[in-house]
Amino acid sequence: MPYGRLVNTVVSDWPSGGNGFAEWRNLDISFVNIGLPQIARDHHRRLRQVRVLDEIADRVDQGTLRAHIDRVVSFEEVGEAQRALEAGETLGRVVLKI
Repeated sequence: MPYGRLVNTVVSDWPSGGNGFAEWRNLDISFVNIGLPQIARDHHRRLRQVRVLDEIADRVDQGTLRAHIDRVVSFEEVGEAQRALEAGETLGRVVLKI
């Protein structure tokens, strides 16, 4: 069971090989490409993905779809945040501000 998750919302030059860095630190690093149907050249899936992303964007713009953030912590507070996560004391995301 991982003790953390690295979420990256921008393009990264992270190495494409194994992620020994993450394994040593017991982290779960996931990369998600929401543009996968474009790569697969599947027209119907691509159109569906565009509709889904448009709907998500509309709901975010309208304020009807929001991620629930339980707390934002500084790097100095990361230990307490980890303790709260492991104890099940959080409801929503814990954001680490660097």
